[in-house]
Formats: sequence, C-alpha cells, structure tokens
Amino acid sequence: MALHALKPGYMLSEYRIEKLLGEGGFGLTYLAFDTNLEKQVAIKEYMPSEHAVRKSDSQIVAKSSSSEKVYKWGLNAFLNEAKTLAKFEDPNIVRVFRFFEANGTAYIVMEYCEGGCLIDRVSKDKHMPEAELKKIISSIVHGLQLVHNDGILHRDIKPDNIMFRLDGTPLLIDFGAARQAIGDKSRKVTTIITPGYAPLEQYSSKGSVGPWSDIYSLSAVAYLCLTGERPPDIMNRLHDDTIVKLSDKNNSSHFLRSIDLGLELQIDDRPQNLSDWSSAWSDYGFAKSLDKKPPPKPIYASNYYHSQQNSDRPISTRTSQADEMTIVNSDSIRLQNKSSSALVKFLLTIIFLIIIAGGGYFGYDYYNQQQIKEQQIADELAQKAEETKQLALKQNREQKELVLEVQQILNQLNYKVPENGVIDTRTTESIKNFEKNNQLIITGTADAILLKELQKVIQVDDTKIWEKILASNTIADYENYLKSFPNGIYAVQVPVLIEEIKKQQLANAQKLVQEEQQKQLLIKQQAETLAKQQAQELANIEEQKRLAQITIQKNQLIKDIQLQLIRLKFKNLKIINTATARLDDKLDKPTKNAILAYQKLKKTEAIGLPTKTLLFQLKSESKWPGRLAGETFKDCADCPTMVVIPAGRYMMGDNNGKDNEKPPHNVTIKEFILATTEVTFSQWNACVSANICTQKPENNASANIENAINQVNMAD
Repeated sequence: MALHALKPGYMLSEYRIEKLLGEGGFGLTYLAFDTNLEKQVAIKEYMPSEHAVRKSDSQIVAKSSSSEKVYKWGLNAFLNEAKTLAKFEDPNIVRVFRFFEANGTAYIVMEYCEGGCLIDRVSKDKHMPEAELKKIISSIVHGLQLVHNDGILHRDIKPDNIMFRLDGTPLLIDFGAARQAIGDKSRKVTTIITPGYAPLEQYSSKGSVGPWSDIYSLSAVAYLCLTGERPPDIMNRLHDDTIVKLSDKNNSSHFLRSIDLGLELQIDDRPQNLSDWSSAWSDYGFAKSLDKKPPPKPIYASNYYHSQQNSDRPISTRTSQADEMTIVNSDSIRLQNKSSSALVKFLLTIIFLIIIAGGGYFGYDYYNQQQIKEQQIADELAQKAEETKQLALKQNREQKELVLEVQQILNQLNYKVPENGVIDTRTTESIKNFEKNNQLIITGTADAILLKELQKVIQVDDTKIWEKILASNTIADYENYLKSFPNGIYAVQVPVLIEEIKKQQLANAQKLVQEEQQKQLLIKQQAETLAKQQAQELANIEEQKRLAQITIQKNQLIKDIQLQLIRLKFKNLKIINTATARLDDKLDKPTKNAILAYQKLKKTEAIGLPTKTLLFQLKSESKWPGRLAGETFKDCADCPTMVVIPAGRYMMGDNNGKDNEKPPHNVTIKEFILATTEVTFSQWNACVSANICTQKPENNASANIENAINQVNMAD
C-alpha cells in the first residue's frame, strides 16, 4: 500500500477500502466493498501527484497556489468523465455506479472486473487464435463506436485498458479525462503516450487526432495478441519500418489485412472511422473499403478540453488497474524535432528518385486499380446470385411450413393427409373437399387464404372442446386435447395449466404431510407434557415424604433436648406437643433461652438451635454447668445466701418529667449476684477471715452500715 493511498479498512461513505489495485500520475484505483449492496466495486480517486498531496487526515490539497487552478481544472474533467460514462449503457464500456466528492477530491465508483485484463492473456509463447481475437476486437469496437458518436476519443487504448468480466465479456476502461485536461491546462510541451500503441499524431500537441488514432491503437493491440510482441514505436518506424505485415503470408484473412491498414503511418492511409474499419473485415467490405475515398476528417484538437470546458462530457476511467501511462517529457520532444529534421533531409534526397520512378509506379497502380474494380464487380454479381439463391430457399421453407400447417389442420378436421409439407394428390383432393364443404372457391392450393379459412373452422371445434376441458380441469383431459389439437389455438396454454395442476397437487400433498407431521408432533408434545407432570407429581410425593421424615426427626430431637434440659434441672421447661412443632426452627422461647444459656456457659457459638451435637453435649452433662437465673446458693456455711439476678434492659427518664430525667434512654444491666438478706457481723467477719474483706466493722448501727457499704463497694 502506497504511503499516499487510503489504508485498508478506511470507510469512504458506505464503501470500505480493501486494497490498492494500482496507481498512476493522475489517480489511484482501489478495490472496495459496498456495505449497502454487499458487493465488491472498484473506486478511482482523483489524485494528480504532480499538483496535489494527501495530508495525514486523508484530505487532498493542491501543492501550491500555481497548482490550484490546474488541480481544479482536472477535478472538473474527472467529474464530467463520470457523468458521460454513466449514460453509456453498453456491455463493452465500464459501468459507472456513482460519483461523489469527498476529502477535497472526487471518486468514481465502478464495476470491479474480476476477469483480469487482456495483457494477462497474451504471451510470446502462446498467441491468441484469430477467431478469439476477432470476437474481442468486435466487442470493443461496438462500445467504442458509441463513445466516438458522442464526440469523445479514448487516446490510450492498450492491453491494460481492455478488461474482462467473469463471463468473458470484454470492456474498455480508462479514458483518462483528468489526465488529458491537466495536460492541456498546464500547457506543458508534453504528450501522454504509450510507445507501440500511440499513433504519430499523438506525439505532437498540434497533431490532428481523431477516430483513426484510436483505430491505430486498437490495431496495435490486435498485433500484440497475434504475434506476442507489440508493434515498434512509431517514431522508430519513421526511419526504418521493420514491422512485419500480418497479410504478407498466403491466404491471409481480411481481418489481418484490416489490422495492417489500421497500423499505417499516415492518417490518410488508415480507415477514417470504426464503421469503415470493421466493415472491411468481411470479404465484400474489404474490397469496397479499399476503393472508398477517405471522407473529410473532423478536427479533434489535442486541447479538446479547452473547447469543452463547459461541457458535461467526460472521458472514462480504469477500474481494476492503475494508470500506467508513459510520459514523454520536453527532452523527448527535442529529440523528436531533431529526428524530424533528419527525416526532411532524407525525404528531399529521395524525392528525385521518386519522380523518376513515378511513371512506372502510376502505370502499375492504374493496372491494380482496374483489377480491383473488376474483382469488385465479380464479387457484387456473386453476392447477388447468392442473395437470389437464399431468397428462393427462404420461400421454399416458408411454403413447406405453410403446407405442413394446412395438413395438420386437415387431419384435425378428419381429412386424412400425410404431414410432410409436400403438396401431393391426397392433400390437393382434401383441400378441394374442404373448400367445397365450406362453400369456398375450389382451388386445391395451399396458400395463406386457405390456411385462414382452415383456422376459422378448427377454431369453432377447438373452442367447444376447450370449454369442456376447462370445466373438468384434469391433466388427462388437457393431454388428450393436446393430442387432438397439437396446433390448436389453446395448445400453448396446456403446459401452463398442467403445471399449475401439478403444483396444486404437490402443494396439497405437502399440506397433508405437514398436517400429519403437526398432528404427530402435537401427540408427542402432549405425551411429553403428561410424562413431565407425572414425574413432577412423583417428585412432590417423595419431597413430602422427605419433609415429613425430617419433621419427625426434628420434633424428636427437640423433645430429646428438652428432656435433657429438664434432667439438668433447668427451670420453666415443659415438653411441647411434637405434633404442632414447626419445621422452621422457631422453637418456644423457654427452650430457645435454655439452649442459648447452655451454649453461653460452654462458650460455644450461641445460635439457640437444636442440633444432634447439642443433644450429645447435654447427655454428657451430669448437672447444669453453671448457675441459673433466679438460683440461690451459698459459697460456705457462714456465707450469705445469694441469688443470680439476670441481665436486663429498661427505659430510664421521661420527656414530661424534670430536666434531669430527660431524655428517655435505654439502660442495660449485666447479670449480677445479690445477697437475699442483709449482711450480718458474723458473715462480714468471715469475709475478713477469708482475706476478701479488709476492714472489720464496728458493731454499732449507722457507722457499721456505712462501713459495710464502703467495703462492699471497694470489694466490687
């Protein structure tokens, strides 16, 4: 991919660029994919590299202010080219689908020719057969004639510009409108040519180019295909014409001689238009074209686009290959001028010799002209004889066909005659009998009038039978009608009606098959649904059994845990009714609190749920592992009786009370132990003896109470 070309994947409107097919000095050609129509197309981008450059953002701009006018001039010609090509609906001219402006330039969307170009089919070792080449050149001439009729020349016909579709259809591409327009506008002493294929007049900006110029190029293409080598450059032929004439060999065809004519150096020696040139390929046309005086040549100026700058006529573009022009620069023109001077000297030298030999030459030429005229007259007489012969044969064929049709209708009307297209005695007598029976002039001759009368009679019987057959509308009746009236007026409808009946029968059969398939499918679906329902019901029963078993096991587990709690003398417990126990672990509050109290004492995870592990732990206990809420106990014989006060929570304060009572708030009290009676002096003394209490109180009333309270507070 060239650095100045659009990259693969670039979206140009609805077209995705796939790759660069080729490039030249005036444009780039891409293979792209039309995302709307989902097909490959070729897109030509206007890009004159001498006057423009592509920026990094895909935009194309003129290189300088001096190039700006030339760039716009070529852009206008490029768009006009697309407009003109789009109106040529010919299979041998490249098809233009669309053209538009974008990125500071313009694009032409054309068909992508996947069959390759002509140059791919030519090699030195494998020459193209004359018949195949003649077919290709004839097709190109057909399309090129339309372009010439519109006042447009191609001016660069070469093997690279003849492409093929996949079906083998040849077509002409790359008329190079922008290339020619820029060459004219820039007014450089350069002419764009392809050596070997360009005629002499295209080497000069003042050359008189016309249809004869394209004929030279097309003849050069044919020469390459037949010999494997392109013709020598015409500038070399001026000094030493070494080209080998195709018609030099014996028994050469008029097609080969026409190619030689098209390759003549001088304009006057070539056919002046495509019609004359192509007509020379026939035997009669060739002799006639040799005797025809060239018509006055129209002037096709090399600066064609200066005279057409406001015209909408463009010239085409190439599709699947790049513009590979050969550009002759000003040095080449100077060399050409030197060669022309040498040529003038050479011509002056030989003029004298030509004058001396002129008398003999003109005598010989007069003899040849007389021979040609005599041959022309002989050819015309032979052609007229052949035309007379062909006319007689045509009349005989038509008469035989008419007699055969008469015989067929006579047989349908029960006049038994042979069906051989020959007027024999039986046919003549049958015709006379028919004419007599229908009150006609008796001639016995098979002619158009008789055929018309026969058709009138047969039409009556034909129509009556046909109406009955239409009513029955059966294949058998239609086939019988066709046997009886093979050439009947309704015979052409029989195959269509039979085909419609067969289609209807097939449709009915398919409908029955589909209905049966749908019926079987419905039965299968119903069976599957029933099987699923039964399976689900069985699964539900099994699940209910499993849940019932779990309920029984769960209820039994709760009962066993409660029995163990009662055994361990946990108060406020009673065995709940297992029949009403819930399966969702929502136990009664006393049982759940007892489980939580046990788990807390054992320092295990307090979840308050009955489990087999919990039951096992309870069974391993000989007594409750701690003190229970509300339980009283004494640590020693002289110790006071203590009671376990459970933890609790209450609301303190009142918004409607005093200020120190506000705001109401929750107060949580941890579990603690409290003596059930006041502490006695003996009990306190025992506390001092145990080194728990440190101060021995005096045995008086208020002082002892205050000291006791302080001691208790200190102990806490």
